[in-house]
Amino acid sequence: MKTEQPYTSIHSNERPEPQTFLLNHPSTGQLLELEEWNQHRLLRQEILSREIPWPGADQKRGIIICGGGEKYLPGVWVVLQELRCVGCTLPVEVWYLGEEEMPVAWAQRLGAELNVFLVDATRVRERHPVRILNGWELKVYAILHSRFREVLLLDADNVPVVDPGFLFDLPEVSRLGAMFWPDYGRLAPERPIWMICDLPYRDEPAFETGQVLVNRETCWRELLLTMHLNEYSDFYYRYIHGDKETFHLAWRILGTPYVMPWRGIHRLPGPMCQRHYRSSIAGGMQPGSRRGSQGETGTHSSRSMLTIST
Repeated sequence: MKTEQPYTSIHSNERPEPQTFLLNHPSTGQLLELEEWNQHRLLRQEILSREIPWPGADQKRGIIICGGGEKYLPGVWVVLQELRCVGCTLPVEVWYLGEEEMPVAWAQRLGAELNVFLVDATRVRERHPVRILNGWELKVYAILHSRFREVLLLDADNVPVVDPGFLFDLPEVSRLGAMFWPDYGRLAPERPIWMICDLPYRDEPAFETGQVLVNRETCWRELLLTMHLNEYSDFYYRYIHGDKETFHLAWRILGTPYVMPWRGIHRLPGPMCQRHYRSSIAGGMQPGSRRGSQGETGTHSSRSMLTIST
């Protein structure tokens, strides 16, 4: 039974000693205010120093889709239908922000689907307060407060072309607890975010979080830190694009290894296709697009296409 051990946001009223000088970043010449950096460094240290116990889970594994309103609900519906079409029977949570994002007609349609649970994040927020909660921030918030111990997060425009359920049982994922997929680019060495997070530069792929596979129990501390970075999105999003690199940074700050397919995104006209040696998850599938196959997306191979990033 899931116990009530909520993640609690940290709002510190204590500020470090004011810094009256600015640091000139050697690579970009951008003036960076040390006072604000130090404040966020202290906040990160505080969240890392706290012992917030794993709250347990009601169900073993499932899928989360975040999306509501006229823009995203049709995509949610398509993803759900495609999941069932490819044979995936895993339970699904659909997270949205407030009643205005889930009209009654849509709630009835989605609620009638087998093993689909509708979750209003604004109701959850009443019990588990968080400083900022918008679309990007919702993704890690939903993972953190899901009923599932093991979660596959899918964006509302992320259409699976095979049953993704086997990913949970990959030996590498079972051992490390998290699998991420690469984005097109990399965080450049001159990006201030490396210095902000006290990290040395790493020449490695950025994260594309249209899909995230994570064991909440194994990676509870990493998820808490990711939530913290998103909770202060008004600061961190100035230096990175949305939520995707907050996962990357949290795992790197804690020195936690993760699994990632070594082959990059496969480009098609319109959609982008993520790879795995036994499956593909294609994001942004356009209406009328021809459905991909393992051969078309280059995902079938007799050898593993996974790397472990340490």
